[in-house]
Amino acid sequence: SMAVHLAMDADTLLLAGPPRGRERGLDVRIARAQITGARRLAPNRIELGVRAPGDRLASSLRAIECDNVDVIERIVAWLPEAAYQSDLIRQWYDQALGRYRRDAWVTHAIAFVTALAFLAQTVAAGALDLSPQILIAQGGNFAPATLGGEPWRLLMAVFLHGDPDHFVGNLVALLVLAPFAERVFGRAGFIAIYLGTGLIASAVDLWTNFLVVSVGASGAIFGVLGALIAYAVRRRGHLPMRAIRIIVVAGSAFAAWSFWQGFQSDGVNNSAHLSGFASGILIGAWIAPPLV
Repeated sequence: SMAVHLAMDADTLLLAGPPRGRERGLDVRIARAQITGARRLAPNRIELGVRAPGDRLASSLRAIECDNVDVIERIVAWLPEAAYQSDLIRQWYDQALGRYRRDAWVTHAIAFVTALAFLAQTVAAGALDLSPQILIAQGGNFAPATLGGEPWRLLMAVFLHGDPDHFVGNLVALLVLAPFAERVFGRAGFIAIYLGTGLIASAVDLWTNFLVVSVGASGAIFGVLGALIAYAVRRRGHLPMRAIRIIVVAGSAFAAWSFWQGFQSDGVNNSAHLSGFASGILIGAWIAPPLV
């Protein structure tokens, strides 16, 4: 339980409380004019849609939970009456989802580099379906070469693909899932998750697929999916339910397609998918910041 100090006037709400365990202390300051939506989830829990100062779009979802129900009751009484109108809540969700995608320039940069790499691969090879020999020559992750003095292949393989189906499937999943990760973890956190889990998946691939060349972004994308699931569990209430539904549906479809590819192709390794997903969960749970 946490002792919470509540102060408010006609225009501003202030909640403050001491740190608890590894969690930072509570320090919430919200202007009444910034409230765009509200949902009472339980007697001691409320969600607020909060617009950033000077921004026409709502940019965060605040979940406030307190053992003292009276604190929540006072917040409810203080809220503008329009905050409980469901159309405003839906509008906040729609605007927030659009903002996630529009502002995700790191995601778009990674997608561009990945597309450029596949174009270069196919032009250089003169073919769309690339043989193992070509993939090794282009920088694919091949244990004898990687462990023989070319460790850069661990990262290079994350941006290479073996055929159009492999490339398009990973690119679509990247563009659907990664903007959410870039929004909730920040650009630096997202880059760390994407490259870190991609490297871990490539490293696991060395030991489980020793004499087979492997390429593809799926290990890193599974890492992003795992990190988002960890975030949704650890920071319950910080992501709109509509965003969670998109992540679950898109992630399930991507997982089914990827594992099918893993069983069909020697160059796609399901152990890399699983290791990317597991490492994404660990990293995501570790660094998960509040959505602000």
